[in-house]
Amino acid sequence: MGKFRGFLLYCAAHGREPLPASTSTIVGYILWEQQRSKLAPPSLDKYLSAVKAVHVLAGLPDPLAHYLVRLARFGFRATALARADGLRPQRLPLPAAWLLAVMEFGLATPDTHLRIQAAGLTLAYLLFNRPGAAACVRAQDLLFTRTALEAQLADFKMAVRTGRERHTFSVPYNGPGQADRPMLLLRRVLADHHGARRRRGPVRRHRINHHRCRSPDHSLPPLVSAGGSRR
Repeated sequence: MGKFRGFLLYCAAHGREPLPASTSTIVGYILWEQQRSKLAPPSLDKYLSAVKAVHVLAGLPDPLAHYLVRLARFGFRATALARADGLRPQRLPLPAAWLLAVMEFGLATPDTHLRIQAAGLTLAYLLFNRPGAAACVRAQDLLFTRTALEAQLADFKMAVRTGRERHTFSVPYNGPGQADRPMLLLRRVLADHHGARRRRGPVRRHRINHHRCRSPDHSLPPLVSAGGSRR
């Protein structure tokens, strides 16, 4: 209900009744957010949906149904587009140059945790950010063959793990004589992981609560995922 609290703050500051909210209150709230310039149009829709949900739970009419509210929302979107020079916000893949810089940082840093995070971004990038490509990967799911990296990934549907068999993906190496530093980073992280296991012996079973996936004792820590493609 954090988003509804934002609406309550507006009502408290301007002497408005939040429940039931009148059409003028909703329009005033939209104009207030427009003046603050803190929310993008998709975010405003989520805040207004929270206001509607509370009214529905209370058995009250939909406060967003009035045509003046719809006009105010259209005006909010138009103002946001004008501020962005007519360009809609878009989610784009990470540039390859940025990902290569992250990879080089992972190879150079002495911090094991940061190296794992950099390797997670690299792995997700190589696998086109497939769900589970980094968050639910286990050391035993990665195998370096003579020609490619073979990865077994959990099956996901609508961001929820299905429990089905894992999918196998193959990422070929660069050609002979060509540097393949992304693979070098992944190899180094796996080597450190296996070396640490041999030094410390058996460890207690634990779970990583990320994307509803369970990790046995031989799993890597959760790796950060990001979108993109390999250059």
